[in-house]
Amino acid sequence: MNNLLTIDTGATFRIEAGGYTLIMNDSVVNNGSIASGNTASDFRMFGTHFMNNGTVSAYNFEFESPQAAPNQYRYIQGTGRFTSVNLTFLEGTFAQLLSNHSFAYFTINSGSTLDLNSKAMKITGSGSPLTVNGALITGGSTIEYNGTAAQSTMHSGISYANMTINNPAGVTVTQNFSLPGLLNIVSGDLELNGKVITLLGSGSLSETAGNTVKGNTGYITTTRSINAPNALNIAGLGAVITSSANFGLTSKKGTHDTDYTRRTVDKKILCNQA
Repeated sequence: MNNLLTIDTGATFRIEAGGYTLIMNDSVVNNGSIASGNTASDFRMFGTHFMNNGTVSAYNFEFESPQAAPNQYRYIQGTGRFTSVNLTFLEGTFAQLLSNHSFAYFTINSGSTLDLNSKAMKITGSGSPLTVNGALITGGSTIEYNGTAAQSTMHSGISYANMTINNPAGVTVTQNFSLPGLLNIVSGDLELNGKVITLLGSGSLSETAGNTVKGNTGYITTTRSINAPNALNIAGLGAVITSSANFGLTSKKGTHDTDYTRRTVDKKILCNQA
């Protein structure tokens, strides 16, 4: 298809069963839904802009660039969501979010790039919903685990700037990682699973009763330079300090359990006096 495709509110554009493939060479404005008849149908997006204010549930969906013109931008924006099971950014594609957006699952192939462009990206798929073999640019962005079934954090090829947990079924950490920004527990728990989360210089934790970081093993740690603190809650980890002393570089290590009132079990603070 070589012209603009617009799907109106309440309308559905469907690629019927039978192994059909739509090659879209122009932009798309989706205010309704894009679906497919079965798992063999395919939507291949070569157009520059994909405005999604509806739902894309086509099982197979690819963002790609022509082999003769690699690294062309593919812009994604709108208030909608992708629920496609097999959404892929193919080799040679450079995609960029122009607004916050929601995806169920996606794969970034080697040689392709997705730039979150300081936007928020919700991930709703269960289990391990992300595969990054190419590049995921995350500076200034927030990745939100936002499912309704249990999820696991993904780390290969991903450097988180900010992370939000918004899944009542819970999210499990799968490897040690560092975070320069906010770890925000909105709904459900983040299970440490024996792993270590390091909050970097400006990193912090926000959680509420019933929505916490938990785990019988694993911990969160941070190191800060502290001088004469006044009611300072180090990185939101629960140790509030007031002192006229210069603590110098101070490491705070917090282990967690399921009781929010006792969530900071290890209250030891290691200080190098200046």
